[in-house]
Amino acid sequence: MNARRKSPLLKIIMVLLIFLGLSLLIGGLSAYLFFAYFAKSEAEVKVPDLMGKDFVSAFELLSKQKLAIKKTPDYSSQADRGLITGQYPTAGASIKKGRTVELKVSEGPSHIEIPSFRNKSLLEAQNVIRALSVSSPGSIKLGKVSYAGSSKNPRDTVISQDPPPGTILKSGVSVNLLLSSGIPEKKIIMPDLIGMNIDQAAGIIEKIGIELRGVNQKPAADIEENIVMDQYPAGGAIFPLSEPVDITVSVYPRDEGRVKRGKLIKYIVPEGFFSKKVKMTLKDGDGEKTIYNKVEKSGKKLSLYVTFYREGEISVFIDDKYKEKIVLK
Repeated sequence: MNARRKSPLLKIIMVLLIFLGLSLLIGGLSAYLFFAYFAKSEAEVKVPDLMGKDFVSAFELLSKQKLAIKKTPDYSSQADRGLITGQYPTAGASIKKGRTVELKVSEGPSHIEIPSFRNKSLLEAQNVIRALSVSSPGSIKLGKVSYAGSSKNPRDTVISQDPPPGTILKSGVSVNLLLSSGIPEKKIIMPDLIGMNIDQAAGIIEKIGIELRGVNQKPAADIEENIVMDQYPAGGAIFPLSEPVDITVSVYPRDEGRVKRGKLIKYIVPEGFFSKKVKMTLKDGDGEKTIYNKVEKSGKKLSLYVTFYREGEISVFIDDKYKEKIVLK
């Protein structure tokens, strides 16, 4: 009888224990989930947008969120010194407290010491600039390239530069180069040869050191033969010493069916230690005559304009000894 009385009581106790256990389990699980969610939201923060802010302000913002900071210098010509130019993680990213945010902070434009380009070729200067641009992008670039004559610097090498070597300037500077165009060409004022005879004109041209390239003929009945009637360049013109000269001389019109011809003879006195006597004789339709007889330095270049009828030949004598023959046609 006692066993039967105890059985319902035991059942009630067991039900109460089960209910209590389930309540504790549900409550514990709810508390765990609540605190886990609360702890998680407390442990993570969103990274603020720091781009363009000054470093002090960025430092204060990150410190309030209990985030560490890693500062990296960044040379920039676009941002003032001390401003944020980059960040990682980016703005809006969620990270745990205590994590590090990397900030790039502008140091302003970088500075560069201008190298020396003097005596370098243009290609060498371009290679130096290219190498500097690779190691430090945008640090230096080639500016204006000009040319000027120079007797000291070989052609196409740098005479001077601006800015000068050793100057320390902000990156992005342009370097202007002045290159040599070679030895400056000497120029002279062309003398007026009009009215001179051919020998006088040729002597002046030879004395100046210019080349008599050609002698043209122009018939003129009222002018003495072999008188300069025209010239190029004209008298008074300023022209390079390397330019040759052309002149036009008078010749008599056709005479008794014969045509008088002219030719510019160039001859180099044979080499030697001493000066030599140079004699030239012309033989043509009119007979034979001496056209040149002077003592000249060895190696001298002679220019002689010769007029002749039909065909002719010039015999050259050096120190009264026959040397060679020049045929005129």
